[in-house]
Amino acid sequence: MNDSMTNNSMMNNNFFEKVKRYIKRHKVVVFSAIGSLVVLCLVACVLFLYPGFLRKQLGLDNMSEFTAIEQPANTELQKAIPQYDRQWALMDFQAGAAWPDLLAVPQESYTLKYQASQDNSKDVAVSLGQWPNEKNLASALDEIKKSYGDSPQETGEVKAQGEMVGNYYLFSEALDNQTSQNQSVIIWSNKTVIIQAVGDKALLKDFYNGYIL
Repeated sequence: MNDSMTNNSMMNNNFFEKVKRYIKRHKVVVFSAIGSLVVLCLVACVLFLYPGFLRKQLGLDNMSEFTAIEQPANTELQKAIPQYDRQWALMDFQAGAAWPDLLAVPQESYTLKYQASQDNSKDVAVSLGQWPNEKNLASALDEIKKSYGDSPQETGEVKAQGEMVGNYYLFSEALDNQTSQNQSVIIWSNKTVIIQAVGDKALLKDFYNGYIL
């Protein structure tokens, strides 16, 4: 019986030695495979989650039935204006027409129209502009908010790459006493840029969440 136990022990030792040698020989390959997988996962996350980079390149943000117009690309702000936002497509572009009565005048400004349905019921009207510095932007933002009563129903932070770059203000009741009672207004800032969107109450927050600017 002792001989049997000794033999079993020797067999076990030989088995474990073989396993250890196998792992030692192949651990570089195993660790390399794991490392490669981790790198691929990180790259995929960055490309798909970093403000819409790969999603925009592959057209995954374009779920619109319309073909967007080509806006001018003479300034960095013009280049950054999205042509598509989920089901919305850029259908109209006008320069220098946003907030004409502001005391804090923007360096450049635009009014845009995004369309998502044939009957225009889902249209979103966008005004955006850029100011020379954050101080001038803050003055302009105060003016714009006050034009809607300065009492937003919802506010929050705007973040880019984990950094806070501004705030958003949703005025869901701002147009209730006007002709478009089913519409809301959302205003947000990104450092020296202000964007204002007006559209259907039920859809406007979706538009804001998908707008890469």
